[in-house]
This record gives sequence, structure tokens and C-alpha cells, in this order.
Amino acid sequence: MYKVNVVNNINGKTFGTTFETEQEANDWINSVMSNKYTEHLCPWGNLDRWLDETDGSHINTREVEDYLDENEQPVMKTQYFFVQDFNVEVVDITEQHNQQLVNEQSLKFLSETDYRVLRHVGQKALGLETSMTEQEYLDLEQARQEARESIVND
Repeated sequence: MYKVNVVNNINGKTFGTTFETEQEANDWINSVMSNKYTEHLCPWGNLDRWLDETDGSHINTREVEDYLDENEQPVMKTQYFFVQDFNVEVVDITEQHNQQLVNEQSLKFLSETDYRVLRHVGQKALGLETSMTEQEYLDLEQARQEARESIVND
């Protein structure tokens, strides 16, 4: 299981989605990146780009030929380099996903067996015949303890 995180460097917001395989994640990234609105803009924000104007946040400059003057000499202009507005990362979340499944199964087991423990304790407290033998009760409590120990919270 793989998660794609897209972090907007301008506002800090993160969004993304999950995929079964790393290949599916990379294919999705490539499809979004190729779906450009303009030469420098994709759905997640601005891509790396050279622009003719700056707001002061550029990280590099270069001189490029703008046009030829009346003497056929090149007139140069400065362009400014800006990095893309977002970062994309693919994270393997297989272990977290599997632990989440274990947590869900364990919590379900605990929830579904609560009544058996309460019934046994109540029957013993009232001096009634129990619906489980002592060994069955101890086996159930051991299984419940193992379920509790298998739960991992972030």
C-alpha cells in the first residue's frame, strides 16, 4: 500500500491518495503532472519555471536573448527561476495499513467477547452455574490479552 502526499509549499496544505502498488502511485503522479493547464501550471500548482518578472522569491537568474536590435545585435533580458510550488512524495504505508487491520480485528474481537466475560463474572458473583468452564474462561481471557497487546496506536 502506497500513499502519495502532495504538499503545497505556499500554504502548507497536504493532500493525496493511496494506491495498492508503487507503480499505480507513480502512474497517477505522471498523469496529473502531464495534465498541465499551461506550460508552467499543473493541478497542484506551478512547476519549476523561468519567468521574465519576479516577486523576489526566485532562486536563480539567467540572461537570455530577447530580440535583435536595429544593428542585428542581441538585446539580453534577465529571467528568474522559481521552483515548483509543491512537493510530491510516495510513502510505503504497507506496515501501517497492516497494523490498522490488526487493530480493527483485535478491537472487534474484544468488543464481541465482552459479554462472555461479563456473563461469566456475573454468574460467579451470584453463585450460579457458569456457561463456560474455568479453563474456557481463562483461554478467553488469554486470547483477549493477546488481542489487547496486538493493538498499536500511533
